[in-house]
This record gives sequence, C-alpha cells and structure tokens, in this order.
Amino acid sequence: MASTNAHAHAHAPEETSLTAPEGIYHLTDDVKPPVLHSQIVNSPNLYPSRLTTITVSFPARQATQGLAALLRRDRTDKQPEVEQQQQQQQQQHHPLPAGEREADESVSDEEHESDSDPAASSDAPPPTPGLFAPPAPAPLNGKKKPAARTTHNIRSTSSSFVTRIHTTEGLTKHLASKSGDVTFAFYNGAKSFFWYELGAGMKEPLARVTFAAFPTCHDINRHTSGSDALDLLIGFNTGDIMWYDPLSSRYVRINKGGCMTTSPITCVRWVPGHRSMFLAAHADGTINVYDKEREDGNFGIASTDTADADAGWNALEDMIVVRPPPPGPPAKGEKEKQAKNPVSHWRICRRAITDFSFSPDMRYLATTSEDGCLRIIDPSAEKLLDTYSSYFGSLTSCAWTPDSRHLATGGQDDLVSLFSLREQRLLARCQGHSSFVVAVAVDPARCDGRTIRFGSVGEDKHLVLWDFVAPPAGRQRTQTLRSGEKDALAAQPQAQDKPTSRYHPAPPRALIPVIYPSMPQFATVGFNAMSLSVSLPFAMPFPISLSTRFNDASNAVSTGIPSPLFIRLDFHSTAQPPTVRNADRPAQIVALQGDILSSLAFVPHFLLTVTRPGWVKSWQRPPERAVDMTAEKNALFARKEEAAAPEAIRA
Repeated sequence: MASTNAHAHAHAPEETSLTAPEGIYHLTDDVKPPVLHSQIVNSPNLYPSRLTTITVSFPARQATQGLAALLRRDRTDKQPEVEQQQQQQQQQHHPLPAGEREADESVSDEEHESDSDPAASSDAPPPTPGLFAPPAPAPLNGKKKPAARTTHNIRSTSSSFVTRIHTTEGLTKHLASKSGDVTFAFYNGAKSFFWYELGAGMKEPLARVTFAAFPTCHDINRHTSGSDALDLLIGFNTGDIMWYDPLSSRYVRINKGGCMTTSPITCVRWVPGHRSMFLAAHADGTINVYDKEREDGNFGIASTDTADADAGWNALEDMIVVRPPPPGPPAKGEKEKQAKNPVSHWRICRRAITDFSFSPDMRYLATTSEDGCLRIIDPSAEKLLDTYSSYFGSLTSCAWTPDSRHLATGGQDDLVSLFSLREQRLLARCQGHSSFVVAVAVDPARCDGRTIRFGSVGEDKHLVLWDFVAPPAGRQRTQTLRSGEKDALAAQPQAQDKPTSRYHPAPPRALIPVIYPSMPQFATVGFNAMSLSVSLPFAMPFPISLSTRFNDASNAVSTGIPSPLFIRLDFHSTAQPPTVRNADRPAQIVALQGDILSSLAFVPHFLLTVTRPGWVKSWQRPPERAVDMTAEKNALFARKEEAAAPEAIRA
C-alpha cells in the first residue's frame, strides 16, 4: 500500500503535514537559509547541507521560593554545620583507627570522583579494543601527564579562518532557563555552520559561524556531550578539521591548512565511546584516524612506500594500512616527544568515500564510495572483511539497524538496497525514487527486532518511508532441484577448491526481490472449483510454485488476505531469493516542495529533512496509539514460521 501526499508543482502550497502508516507528522519548524553574500553563490551545489542532531538532558530548574521558604531553608542549612562540628569534637576525643580512617577517606574520594565525572554514569557503548582502546594510565614514576592541546576562543580569535560569528540575543540566559530533554540540530549551509533548537518555535538559529572555507560534514560526540559541553567536529573542503564547543566557544584546528593532506573531508565520525579519537574520510579514497589531543605531525600521507604498494593493489580485496613511526627517544636536555597525528592512515579505494558509519555493536565499519562499492571493515583490526558492488553507479549513503544485523544503502541506481551482513547477501532492492538517492537513515523508534523502518531522500525531492519485515535469524531456506540441476551442481568444484574472495558482485535483478511502494493493500485472489490464481502486490521475477492451505496458520508468506483464508507460497529457485513480506507493510512517498533534498534524520520526537542550500524542516511525530498491534503481528509471524519449519524440512 502506498499513497502520494503531494506532487511536485510550481504553484502547489507548501506541505504542513505528511501521512505515514502510524499517523500524521505535523510541520513544527520551517527554517529557511538566510540571504548570504555573493561570494558563496553556487556553493550549495558543490557542498550540500548535512544534519547532525543530539538530545541533551538539562537539569531541572528550582522553583522560585518565597521569603518564608527561604527562612526555613536557612535554618535547615545551619543544621548540617552544627552536626559537623559535633562530629569533629567526637573524633578529637575518640579518634578512628588509621585503617578505618583511610578506608573512609578512600570511599568518600571515590564517591566524589564518580559524582564529578559525567561519563562515569554514561550508558554509551565501551570503546572497541585494539586501535581504539583507551590509553593506559600513566605510570606512577613522577612523570607528568602530557598536557592537553591548547584551545582558542572563537569569539576573540584573530585567525582569518573564522570570518564571523553571530549568536542570538540572550543566548546564555536562554540556555540557563532550559530543563529536561532538549534536541539540538546542527547543519551547514554554504560557508556557514548553524546551531538550532528544535521545537522551540524559533525563527533564527542559536548561533551561526561563517568560515573562509566550506564546511562539508560534521558530527557530535554523544559520549561526552551534555548540558555543559558539546563536542563537535566540522570537516572542510580544504582538508581542515575543527573541534568546536559552542557552549564554551573553544575550538581547535586539526590538519591546519592541509599540513598532512589537502584532500577535502567528505565524512567525519567520532569513535563511539571514545573521548578524543575520530575518523575522517577524504575525497582521495582514504580514511585517517585522528586524536584531537595530539598535535599535527609531519607524516607524509602520500609517501613513496604507499605509492609503490598502490601500484599492485586490488581495492576490492584489500585495504592499505600505514602507521606513522613512533616518536624516538628524546635527546639529552630535550623534552619527551609525544605522538602526533594521524594515529593511522587507511587507503580504502581510488575514488572518493561518500559516507561511513560504525555499527551499533562497534564490530564493523561500513563505507560507501564513488566506485560503487560497499565495504565492511573490522576497525579494531584494521582489516577489510567484505566488498559489495552496487547495481549501477556510485553509493552515496549507508545506515545500520539498531541490532547491527542489517545495513541500508542508497546510490545513483535510484535504489535503496538492504543487506544482511551475517548472511553476507543482499536481501532486497527498494525501488521508489525516480532519481539519485542521496541519503538513507534508520528510525530506531520504529524498529522492533522484526520490522525495520528506514527513510530515504533523493534528488527527485521525494521522502520515502519504508517498513521491511526482516527474515528470522538462522532460518534456513529450503530448495528444490531437478535431476539435471543436481547433476550440474555435483559437477561444479566444491567451495573449498575455490579461492576465497571478499568481493561480492551485484546479483542480477531477476534474482533479488524488488519492493515497490506503489502496491495495493491486499493481494488479489480469485478461485473456482478447479483453480486458484493469486496476484502478488510486489514483483517476483522468478519462477514459483503455489500450494494452498485453507484455515491453516502455518504459512511461509503472509499476503495480507483476511483470515481465515491463508495462502502458502513456496519459492523454488536455484538462486533462492529471500522471502518478502511487505504486502501489509506500507511504503510512503512524500513529495516535498522546495529544493533538492540532501539529508534526513530521525530523533525521538521529530523527523528532520534538509535541502541542499540548508532549508530545514522538522516534522513532529504522531502521538502513540492506545493499542499498538505491531508486537501482536510479529508474534503471529513467529508462530507461523515455527509451525511451517518442520513441514518445510519434511518437504
């Protein structure tokens, strides 16, 4: 089932709501890009706007108290002081033993440290071992810890890299008045970087910083950010990377002036759970691992050793890893040498990397590039695991599901492809766009372990919401072979005789199910005394055999036909395409007015879209229904599969 809310039209009114299967999304924020000076004309076409969001919990504000309440509080505040004086007098007359006193002091110190460290109680995932393991504590030999990198104030800086900064009036008071959860959005437009608060009804951003270069991407550290700090990374077309905290107005430039590489930054990501390490992808097909606490080094990225290795390098099967040499021992009278950036240098491919993302369990790193390949990397071991080819053209974006089992990609083939990394195969191709897919995102709030909700935006100005029912983990697909096919299969060399390859070419379209959003609500069924015909609401371009079961809940495929009539479809093909159950899972197409869309994001209370020049719209989610049948449907599917599994084995 699908419905088109609006069609692109020159004089069509702007959409204020969009309809989805779960309800109606209402437009709450409509922030148009400001009129900027003439030197940044045509820049949105080169460096489209990107979105980064975070929800911050501010402490609850204390209610205003009257005079009587203040007097009562003053009396209660004096009571602990009197009790403390009495305890001191008792300790003078009856002192504690040394062991108990030291234990008591150590406990109090630990409590003080746990209270002062906001990351101690954080629920962020632990850092990945290996390359991204936390640094070992300094030895207790009298040596001082290495000094943190010097930061600068962006308001009073004399650097020509920052040309202008503008903040809303009364920003400090505005932030001090906040309490509870507040969602911030960060986005770039031309040469400016914007900070905006969602749901506050503001027409202007909280802050806007204009640079001499073009911001291309950005990310925020969810492990260290809070109501007192926002750790942002901003990548530029000059290769520069800036760490920036808008709350304290402090910043640091990394790879300043392209001292290590001048290749533009295409994507930047913090290492989840780490305080200072992050990855930056470049347009030359490389990824560098940086540490914001380290100074820039003079390590030559394009060294002769790398050039020699690149000559016979197969980018589909391997990646090149180069580590800078460790700092040598200091000479007599010199200070101890510190390690410098980059931490590591990865040569991934020969074309630009368009996007990369860590899996939620931190086991994998997925990258997309202009050579049309999806690469799966083990980031801790710095090793390439698998390479998947697109159907056509470049891949532009990737997004993981919350359980790290599936990965969605978009690209220039106008398709959204869904992969299963555990099974190392392509599950389905989603065809709903009429132009390049520029961004995909997964909605964690609508993923329940079986149903996967993800969205995509394209250059056709369409936002498409997809609901996909993933096949159960560990379910073995049955297969029926004819006698001639068995002989041909036996004549083929065994798997152990074939060389192991990491490259997976794109399967033909006839072997992979294609999910179309333009599908009817139910399958069309017609039957008489002698025959039965079924019209499926999705494309199945491969041979199938049909067997019917009436009043039987053991079905492999649900066609959306109301009970008590059930139909079982057994797919028999040598390629064994996966089962698709999207007949009752609607896909939603929404045509949005304005420029070409460039990014989208799902946050707890909003759905956000942004256009290339930086026109941001936030759509408030519909309220939760009183009765949610998703869990009941999934339980019914599970019971059907469990009942059908023994019959499939006997068949």
